[in-house]
Amino acid sequence: MNADVLPPTAFSVGDPSSVFSWFWSIFNDRKSTTQMNIPKYANPRDGPSAVQLSTALQYSMVQGLPAFVDFVRNFTLQVFQPAYSDFSVLANSGNTDGMVQGLPAFVDFVRNFTLQVFQPAYSDFSVLANSGNTDGWTKACTLLCQPGEFILTEDWTYPGALLSAWPSGIRPCPVPMDSLGMIPDDLERILAEWNEDEREGKRRPHVMYTIPIGQNPTGAVMDAKRKQDIYEICVKYDIIIVEDDPYYFLQYPEYKRKSERSLRSHLPDKISPETSREFIDTLSPSYLKIDHQGRVIRLDTFSKTIGPGCRLGWTTCNPLFASTMENYNASKSNQTSGISQAMVIQLVSKQWGYDGYIRWLRGQRLIAWAKYTSP
Repeated sequence: MNADVLPPTAFSVGDPSSVFSWFWSIFNDRKSTTQMNIPKYANPRDGPSAVQLSTALQYSMVQGLPAFVDFVRNFTLQVFQPAYSDFSVLANSGNTDGMVQGLPAFVDFVRNFTLQVFQPAYSDFSVLANSGNTDGWTKACTLLCQPGEFILTEDWTYPGALLSAWPSGIRPCPVPMDSLGMIPDDLERILAEWNEDEREGKRRPHVMYTIPIGQNPTGAVMDAKRKQDIYEICVKYDIIIVEDDPYYFLQYPEYKRKSERSLRSHLPDKISPETSREFIDTLSPSYLKIDHQGRVIRLDTFSKTIGPGCRLGWTTCNPLFASTMENYNASKSNQTSGISQAMVIQLVSKQWGYDGYIRWLRGQRLIAWAKYTSP
């Protein structure tokens, strides 16, 4: 990845009112730049703190990339001179300043993508940029739940989601599963028989966290009928559904032995609206498609399709939820990294286009399917 950058001497440090500063501003109108390059792989001699895309675009340490931590620790030591030597530094998402909803180009693309692929049941849905699905879930959980409450989850669920809830004392209420995921009859039973006296005085859950496609860790895939059954129960008991769906596009076709598979499926085909629609029609619909009440909060991510280290995704929900989340973001991380948004949207929107990105997703699915299916 390359960029043109200004040198450290780009701006004068002299008296801005002096004759020299005026002279400098005239003849230094066009500041020279230098090329900055981040290689895919750094030279091994550069050591563990080398900056390289192969690690920067993957899941990294919570503390921050080693090169980042090394720099800001030394900067803090030299400039702020902490009174003790064993201080720690942690990367964060910046101060509260920026476009909370996301860059306009990003919002435009993901809104159109959501409209074409997930087909929400109502037209005035909102989309918000987030720093990946875990970030989106953490914010939704914080806003929707009171400390100590229970949330509905699959019997087996993603540990990272539970870790986001535990600091507030929010606990899972597991619902039994089968090969399609959460079982409707068991969900109905748990909600109908909820006894606050047996649950430490806690009210019946009003939030469900679910991974309906490629469920983590079981791999269960929920079909349209099962989603409809679950949704109707949630309407009956006034449950908000948080649909965490990072593996949505890894819905595999019917299994066939390698000897029975058509070579045509391995050949590249044209990029067109028709092939995009054919692919989308093979996928189990999102809860958004049946959400006529606006009770679904859907989480999508580019982490699984472009690069985990970009930490970029989006939340789709009704305008009321979106407004509350925007206000919450404004007092927290405020906005997702502008560089990540610009890089990803330049690729998927400007370089590939909507149908090109759908073709990319189809290719990813085929690679994963071929890799993990036996002969």
